[in-house]
Amino acid sequence: MRMWRQWLWLLAALGTVSLVGCDTVDRVIGRGPGPKLAEVKAKLDEKDWRGAQKILKRLLHGKAIGASVYAAAIELLLDADRPTEAYDWAVAGLKATPNGSPTEHAQLYRLKGAALLELQDPQGAVAANRAALHLDPSSPLVMNDLAYALVEQSDPMPHLDEANRLALRAVEGAVKAGITDVGYGVMLDTLGWIQFKRGEWTSAAANLGRAADLAPREPVILYHQARLYEARGRDEEATILLKRAIRIDPSLDIAARALKELLMTRDAS
Repeated sequence: MRMWRQWLWLLAALGTVSLVGCDTVDRVIGRGPGPKLAEVKAKLDEKDWRGAQKILKRLLHGKAIGASVYAAAIELLLDADRPTEAYDWAVAGLKATPNGSPTEHAQLYRLKGAALLELQDPQGAVAANRAALHLDPSSPLVMNDLAYALVEQSDPMPHLDEANRLALRAVEGAVKAGITDVGYGVMLDTLGWIQFKRGEWTSAAANLGRAADLAPREPVILYHQARLYEARGRDEEATILLKRAIRIDPSLDIAARALKELLMTRDAS
């Protein structure tokens, strides 16, 4: 589903570990000797998974590394569409850093949840994000992630009220933190998607529209907008949005399936 890119915006917006460039990577792991995550990033950018894997193994089996290094590695793996490996690193990081702070462990649990969502296991993602929220109960980022995981389950109906409460708190927390850019748009998208599932289409349209204005190149937001338009009978606009989402991220299979179904329905009618 490639939901991870939305989470990168939130990481940057809320000031947690985010790998925008090599300088940030170097800051995370230090400038001492040994393999650098910057090298891993370069290998992944070149689509050289074997090369990246060798460096990661050397890093893992070298001197003890902290939770922030595990988190940085997981971000790289998720951004390279390696959710299985990202999940493994999250599990290893939680086990290897018993003295990590609650905030650090909350981040690892949240990243574990992101990997599980990519692996089509929203129930596991809910459990991981609940653990994160227990450790960092005031984090808008964790609230947002848990809310989204709740509504991505196969039967979201029993969880919509809880998800809505969490998403509203996340948006309020983002406002208090002064976040008004793409990261805020991602949180509005979560809230709008939940409202759509709750049948609150007017509120959903407003929040999804604001989210799209703040993050116009986020394909998942475009997908959510398209599903709302489709539900309101605005098939032509939904088609345009789905095509745009697919152009931005051809791997977004949920958008491709929705477009195929929409076109088949239109042709049949």
